[in-house]
Amino acid sequence: MKALKVFALAMLMVLVAVPFAGAQTITWNSSFTVVNLGSADATVTATFYDEAGLDYTPNPLVPGSVDNPFTLAPGGSQIIVMAFVNSTLPDGRYSVVLSADQPIVAIANLAGFQDPTVNYNGSYSGSEDVGQVTAYLPSVSNAFYDWYSHLSIQNLTNAAMDVTVTFFQGSTTPVGTITSNVPAYTSWHLTMDDAGISPALPTNYNGSATVAAAGPVAVVNNDYNQGMSLGAEQTYSGAVAGSADLYCPGLYDQFVGLWISSLNVQNIGADPANVTIYYSDGQSEEVVIDPNAAYLGVYMAGTHDGFFSAHVAGDQPLVAVANATSGSSSQTYECAAAGATEIRTPLAMKWFIGQYNTGIQVQNIGATAADITITYEGGCTETSTAVPANGVVIFYTPGNSCLADNWSGSAAVTSANNLVGIVNQNNEAPGSATGDFALSFLMFAVTP
Repeated sequence: MKALKVFALAMLMVLVAVPFAGAQTITWNSSFTVVNLGSADATVTATFYDEAGLDYTPNPLVPGSVDNPFTLAPGGSQIIVMAFVNSTLPDGRYSVVLSADQPIVAIANLAGFQDPTVNYNGSYSGSEDVGQVTAYLPSVSNAFYDWYSHLSIQNLTNAAMDVTVTFFQGSTTPVGTITSNVPAYTSWHLTMDDAGISPALPTNYNGSATVAAAGPVAVVNNDYNQGMSLGAEQTYSGAVAGSADLYCPGLYDQFVGLWISSLNVQNIGADPANVTIYYSDGQSEEVVIDPNAAYLGVYMAGTHDGFFSAHVAGDQPLVAVANATSGSSSQTYECAAAGATEIRTPLAMKWFIGQYNTGIQVQNIGATAADITITYEGGCTETSTAVPANGVVIFYTPGNSCLADNWSGSAAVTSANNLVGIVNQNNEAPGSATGDFALSFLMFAVTP
C-alpha cells in the first residue's frame, strides 16, 4: 500500500465532552474527504482506532453508499460523514488511518453543537507518516481571552510509546511538560487544564509547544472559545519540520469590514531567529524570535490591505499558523514551507446542501507574475491572469457560473510558477443557528 495518510485528531462521532470547568457541553461530529492524486483507480481502506487502541474496519462505511475499502477514480473524491458510518463503530473518539495503492490526500471537518443552537466548525489536513518524531505547535492557549487548546496527538507506530509535550512562552525555558504512554495508532487527547501538566499552565497563556517521541507522531490543535456569545473554533495540524521561508496565502485587516487576522511564528532552531515578514501590499516588518518561542502579529488596525498574503523569511527553521476571525466565526491554517506548480484540495463546494460555499485563496510564490488556473472536478475552469509575485487571488465558487448549485468535489490549481493556497469553507445560509460557520485548511502540493 502507498500513501498512508493519518488523521491525528480523532474522527469525533457523537462525543460529549466538558472542555473546562463551568463550560457548557459540546457534542462533536466529524467528516473526512479523500482525493486520489494518482493516475489509476485507487483502492482506499479506512481503519479506525479508539482510545483503548482497539481497531475497527467497518464495512460498509456508509450503508448503501460507500464500501470499505472503496474505489476512487483519478482525481475523484469521497466524503465520509461519521454520523452515517456503519453502526458497528460505537460512538466515541477515534483516529483513522487511510491507506491506498495510489497517492491520496485528505482533510477532516469538525462540527460541534452546544445547547444545541450554538455551532463550532473547524478543519485540518491529514498527516503522512514520514518518520517525524517531533511536531511543532506555534499557537497554544489556556484561558487566553477565553481561548483554550485541545491537543490530539496520534502515535503513528504499531506499538505503544511515550509521548512528551513541552510548553513555552516567549523564551527558551519550558513553562510546563507532560508525558503519556499512547497505544499503537491511537490518539491522546490533552486539554490545557490537565492536572498532569507540571507546572500547570498559567491563566492568559498564549505560547508554543513541541511534541516528541521515539517514533513518528501527528498532532492537531483544536482551539475553541466558549466565552464568546456565539462560540468559535480554530483548528490546525502541527508542523513536522521547519523552513527558513514560509508562505501564508490569506491574511485580513478589516476585510469586508469584519475579518481580521493574527500570525503566530515559532522558531524551532537552536539560535535566535532574525525574521523579516514581506506582505503582498508592499509593507514589511522585522522581528527577532528566541529558540522555541513564538511571535504573535495582529492585523486589525486597518494599516494593511483588507486582504493580503505574507512571505515569512528567517535565518532559522520556522513554523507558523495564520488565524482569522470575524467576531462570530474563526479559522486557522498552517503556513506552507514550499509550493508546487500544481496544488490540490480534496473538497470545494458551491451552495452544497444549500448552505456551503468555498473561497480558494492562492499565492504566487514565484519571482515573476503568472497566470493561475483552477480546474474543478467535473471540468469547470477559471483563470486569473498576471497575478504578481507574492500576490494572491481568490477563486470564489458562487462566482463560477459553470458550477451547478449543490456541487461538491475536488479541485486542482495550476500555474507556471510555484503556488501555495488555502481553502475557506463557509456556511452562508445558517438559518436561525448561531456560532462559528467558517473552516479553513492548507492545500496540498502535487509533486511528480
